[in-house]
Amino acid sequence: MDNTSGLKTSRNISLAVLFFIWLQGIAAFISWIYLIADFIHGSSVLYNTPILFADFIVRSITFLFAAITGIYIITKSSRTRTSLIYSLVIIAWSNVEALFAFNLNGSLGLAGHYLYDFEYALLFVIGVRMAQEFPAHLVPAHIAHVYYRTHARFMVRPLAWLLKGNRTWLIIFPSAMALLLSGQTAMVKLYSVFLISLFLLYVAAQHRICNPRQVRLLYWVIWSAVCQFFISLCKFLLILYHIKDGGEIAMILTMAGCFTLLMATVMIVYFSDMLDAGLILRKTLSYGFLFFIITSAFGSLEHYVIHNISHWLHLNDVYVVSLFAGITGLCVHPLKKKLEHLSKVIIKKHPHAQQGYAIQPAIVNSSLP
Repeated sequence: MDNTSGLKTSRNISLAVLFFIWLQGIAAFISWIYLIADFIHGSSVLYNTPILFADFIVRSITFLFAAITGIYIITKSSRTRTSLIYSLVIIAWSNVEALFAFNLNGSLGLAGHYLYDFEYALLFVIGVRMAQEFPAHLVPAHIAHVYYRTHARFMVRPLAWLLKGNRTWLIIFPSAMALLLSGQTAMVKLYSVFLISLFLLYVAAQHRICNPRQVRLLYWVIWSAVCQFFISLCKFLLILYHIKDGGEIAMILTMAGCFTLLMATVMIVYFSDMLDAGLILRKTLSYGFLFFIITSAFGSLEHYVIHNISHWLHLNDVYVVSLFAGITGLCVHPLKKKLEHLSKVIIKKHPHAQQGYAIQPAIVNSSLP
């Protein structure tokens, strides 16, 4: 009697989750069709500059594709937990961007802002859940195995604690909602950086337990997450330093983020064997870290130090900036080599880890169709 009741409850929860994802997918698809139709009709004055025009074109292509792909996964896949959570991530992301566009012209009023906050918080929490479930299901033993091997034992307890029950939802969702409702844009960006870092910590455990096919999918997820990490960091710096024309730079970064989502989704769902994701990931890690290190260092020094040095030495700012740029240029090449070597070491650890312990059959078969 109890077993039957438990099965019915589990089935109802699964049906409820599936229905929720369907509603999300249909809402995202209809929203972007409406936004594109409104854009073609020309009734909106929000896209009357080249950068705004390009931004909308890129976002509409990316997120309409994400909505369609999410619905395709629900329809065509075996509806495993792995495939459902990936579809929900890209659909929720599509809804977040659609609601952002609606809020720009105020068409949904105050309700649109609350819906946007809800979807954004949902995206935060299911993003972390995806790292715990895609492309394999993590358990505390996997996390302990990886972080004891890497001598980062202090990471085991918090990461394993969040895996149990619904703790990810209970911790991340309310805190994300509180930050979003507060309207602190800089703190939201910093929180997103923290969550992407948490995502990558779980992915490190995923990397050790996946079979070769799953690793190809995982590398695309890592690549997209790393790109989003750098994009979020750069947006945070734009807000922190009050950069002139920061809005236009943020749009360019958003378009770059759209490209990463679009390419990662295409490769994961449709063409996972076409390109070497490991090579792309290595280059992204090395050049991404270089770009961020140089940009943040130069921006900080320019903002806080260079003008003072120029004043003390009675020199023009141009000379001091040029000197610092030359020193930076001399450091780029050896730093790039070190970063590329480090990324190769991290990625090459996977084949050796496969020999260290057996992979459970349930994990091997839980890949996205």
